[in-house]
Amino acid sequence: FDKDLEPLFLAGHITWQPPTDVSQLEHYIVYLAETPYASTRSQFGVDISLGTNFVLVPDNTPILPTQTQILVYARSSFFEQTTPVIEALSDASAYAKFVTFIDKDLDDLEIG
Repeated sequence: FDKDLEPLFLAGHITWQPPTDVSQLEHYIVYLAETPYASTRSQFGVDISLGTNFVLVPDNTPILPTQTQILVYARSSFFEQTTPVIEALSDASAYAKFVTFIDKDLDDLEIG
């Protein structure tokens, strides 16, 4: 859930449900990617310890316009899983519209 209202910046939490059987897992890896199974992906943060099922996205975290997917992979000591948990990235943005200001200060270059 994006709580940063600037375009191409994120904030909030990335969360996921752990698999039923975690006996072989060591950690999770979160990526931002262009497509659900992209070979070009960027790891977000560090590897996440088993038992932690979220990543905090700090305010004003920049993303690329092409990064439209969040991928969460589980990893064992041997390999990264082949099929991630996939979620479409929703970059929320908001702008003020129709802003007006009537200056009642009669001095040049002063507002009031």
